Amino acid sequence: MAVMTYGARVRMLRERVGLTQEQLSEALGVTRGMIANVECGNRRFGREAEKVLVDLGGCNREFIADAPLKAAP
Repeated sequence: MAVMTYGARVRMLRERVGLTQEQLSEALGVTRGMIANVECGNRRFGREAEKVLVDLGGCNREFIADAPLKAAP
């Protein structure tokens, strides 16, 4: 069974609330490039951005924070 990565979970939450990458970047106070890097699995958000994302997505913090950055080989 495949584990959903951090970026995939971020993308899923963003799409669930109906936001574009640009809209999410404005809500989190980061660049659209940062959103793209996170969704591609290259970076994680800081705690403050994660908190805003969790509040927007209506999930618990562990759903995001406990996800692996990259999929296991």
